[in-house]
Amino acid sequence: MSDSIFAGFSKPKSNYSKLPHELIDELPNINSLSELKVILYILRHTWGFSDSEKRITIDEFCNGRKRADGTRIDGGCGISPNSVRSGLDSAVQHGYIVVEEDARDLARIKRFYSINSGVQELNAGVQELNAGVQKLNPRSSKVEPRTEKETIERNLEKKEEDDGESVKPATRGDVHSLWQSNMPGTLTQILVDDLDDLVDTYGAEEVIAAITMAVRNNGRSIRYVAKILENRAVGKDKQPAREKPKSGEVMVFNQYTGQMEKVAV
Repeated sequence: MSDSIFAGFSKPKSNYSKLPHELIDELPNINSLSELKVILYILRHTWGFSDSEKRITIDEFCNGRKRADGTRIDGGCGISPNSVRSGLDSAVQHGYIVVEEDARDLARIKRFYSINSGVQELNAGVQELNAGVQKLNPRSSKVEPRTEKETIERNLEKKEEDDGESVKPATRGDVHSLWQSNMPGTLTQILVDDLDDLVDTYGAEEVIAAITMAVRNNGRSIRYVAKILENRAVGKDKQPAREKPKSGEVMVFNQYTGQMEKVAV
C-alpha cells in the first residue's frame, strides 16, 4: 500500500459517479471493508458509465477491469480474491447489489452485477454467490467411462490433429474439463474461480501443463498446481514434493462412475 498522501478530489463536473445518499446512510450497517469496496466498484462501473449492469470477473475486482487490448482501466478494489468473494456474498445477502448469471455454458459462467435500485425482484433470476457450496451440474452419465491414463493421454498430450493442422488455443473450458476429469471431488464454483484466476495470470496452456504435472506427481490440489506455475514462471522445472494422502485414505479413479473416490488403505 502506498504511503503517499492523496492530493484531493476534483470537483464533480463530469468525472464522477452518482452516489446514493442511502449508501451513506447504510454505512453504520456495513462492517466489512471488502463489502463496501465491491459495492463502490460496481457503482463506479455501472452508474459511473451510465450502465445498469456490468460483467466483472473476480480478477477484475482484484486488479482492475480490462480494456479490449488487455490493459487495465483502474487498479480494482485492491483486495484478495477471497475477500472479493466474501464482500460480494455480504452485499448480495444485505440487498445492496444484484447478481445475475448466464450459465448456458457451465464451464464459463458469466456474472453481471448491478446496484439494487429497488426495481429488480431479488428472487427472480438472481443467484447468490455461495461459492463455497455451489456445485456445477454433473456431466451426462451417458459418457463412456475410461481409465485415468486414457483420460490424461487424450486430454493432455494429443494436441495435434492427425492431418497435422495447427492446434486450437486452449480455453478456460478446457482447463475446467481437464480438472473435472482428473482431480478428486466436485468442481465447485470457488474452484472454477481459482482456476480462472490462474488462467488470467499464466494462460490456459500453462495451467493445463501444470495440471498434467500435478496429476502425474499425485499433487491433486489447486495449491499444488499454483506452486508448479510459480516455479515455471521463474524458470524452475522442479516439481513440489508429492502430497501424502490424509487419514489413511487415497483417491482412486472409479471407471464405472467416471469419478475419483476415497478408498481406505
